[in-house]
Amino acid sequence: MADERIRFIDYKGKKILLEDFTNISNEDEFLALLEKVEAFIQQQPPKSLLVCVDLNGARFSTRISQASKEATTRNTPFIKASALVGPGGLMDIVMQGVSLFARRELIMFKTREEALEWLDGQ
Repeated sequence: MADERIRFIDYKGKKILLEDFTNISNEDEFLALLEKVEAFIQQQPPKSLLVCVDLNGARFSTRISQASKEATTRNTPFIKASALVGPGGLMDIVMQGVSLFARRELIMFKTREEALEWLDGQ
């Protein structure tokens, strides 16, 4: 893959797609990565992906929230399970909105390790 922020990792023998949005505060940079993620996901077999999305330190905007809702909806057919990593607070509220809009369960975790452990059980 061309972007180190989008890569498969091996966790206890499971292949997990890591979407690394950590510390992205620039809206255009976030949206560009979101677009790359979506294109990659849609090349995968249906219901095949375990996904860990790390949002620690990322900054959200109304535009990012809307684009995330739309991308999450379009990606749903390819996802087996998704875990989100983030600091909580406002991010939890934004992600609940994305989850409701996409009609897909998105579970928040405080650490990447907790998210990966949960995905290992899926």
